Amino acid sequence: MLDGLDAIPWGTLQHAYGSAEDVPELLRALPTAPAEDHGEEGPLWQLFGNIWHQGTVYKATAYAVPFLIELVADPGTPNRVGILQLLAAIAEGSSYREVHGNRRHDPEFEAKRAQELDDVAKAHRAVAEGLATFIAITEEKGDVSLAAAHVLATLPEHAETVAPILRTLLAAEKQANRRAGILLLLGQTGDTSELTLSAFLAGLKADTAQRRLAAYSLARLRPIPMPAEAREAIMEAMAESDVAECCEGLPWDAAGDIDDEVLRTCLDDSGKNEAAEKLMATIESGKGSHAVVVNLLDLLFARDKPGAARLTTRDLTPLQSRAVGVLARAFDGGKRIFYGMISQWGLPDSKRDFRDLAAGRQPTPVDMTLPLLANAAHPKRTIRPDQLRKGNRIVHRNFGLGTVMQTSSIGKDTTLKVAFDEEGEKEFRLPSDGSSIR
Repeated sequence: MLDGLDAIPWGTLQHAYGSAEDVPELLRALPTAPAEDHGEEGPLWQLFGNIWHQGTVYKATAYAVPFLIELVADPGTPNRVGILQLLAAIAEGSSYREVHGNRRHDPEFEAKRAQELDDVAKAHRAVAEGLATFIAITEEKGDVSLAAAHVLATLPEHAETVAPILRTLLAAEKQANRRAGILLLLGQTGDTSELTLSAFLAGLKADTAQRRLAAYSLARLRPIPMPAEAREAIMEAMAESDVAECCEGLPWDAAGDIDDEVLRTCLDDSGKNEAAEKLMATIESGKGSHAVVVNLLDLLFARDKPGAARLTTRDLTPLQSRAVGVLARAFDGGKRIFYGMISQWGLPDSKRDFRDLAAGRQPTPVDMTLPLLANAAHPKRTIRPDQLRKGNRIVHRNFGLGTVMQTSSIGKDTTLKVAFDEEGEKEFRLPSDGSSIR
């Protein structure tokens, strides 16, 4: 096994951390590594960090793939599911420069990016060379079969071959969550044949997980015309904001494949408005969550650029005004249902200003002559964050009076967790010496 491993000049190849000279040893360790060894010292963990790293692949990656395929083809190899997960990740990998852009204004950026993209294409083709192996593994029992199906779904160029295999697996599968997973994979293939669309429509009539992932796949494929029952299921999925939760128990990170934007962008304006009404009804019923709020905001408000002007009552459409009112009442209800920076949607961060916007009033201007952070007894005098202790009363220029709940130092910064009288709990990271916080 692994014949030819030493014939590759690994020392001249690169992965995420430099020379790939450590890759042969890691590959050789896989056949004897305990299947339950998921720690940082395990060979599979390390390969997940070097030949694939946070979504990016490298020149060494394509050279390692044939050996990974050889290993996963052997039923005696431990943790075949994990190796298949790595192969699927590699097949969908991107390049570092494609993801991060030209941050350092490198004049050779485009040439280097082109080379990286060539490495990405080679890595994908290397995985595709294992098509027959992955198909054979889908005929086995247990999680390894579904993990192999996941790899197949990352090869859309083979959709005509893969989609029938997935439909066969779907027809034979009895477990609801695994059927839901196969519906998700079918959507990834890009296949829009009548047989595949029929499988999705059948899924819409099944349990919640199958209904959600069938709706998500239809939203991704956008068949024309979109079946009425699919449109309704897509809006329902948005309102419940539980698609990712329906991916639990599958032998790959299926939740990581879910992007609610797929649901939002497949709807026309009428559908978006209906979905927004359903989301507001969810919030008003007391079942609101962070995901529900984000879906509502993304449906009705554009995420603005830093420094863009905040929305005023004159800027809001009637539906946006209603949404602001629903959110204002929910935020005042005591249960925290949102954890982000709502200002990125052009809306005010403070509850006071949010209530003003909901009531049709212009927000009270912030007195920018006041310090950002001060002792409650001296509101015009800046206080050093590193001098604060739990229980201290402070006043924040935007959020008013509050009580320090927790402090911690990180380098030259201090992190404060403050319970504001009106705004609730918020967390800040500020210069410890109080500089640059006026």
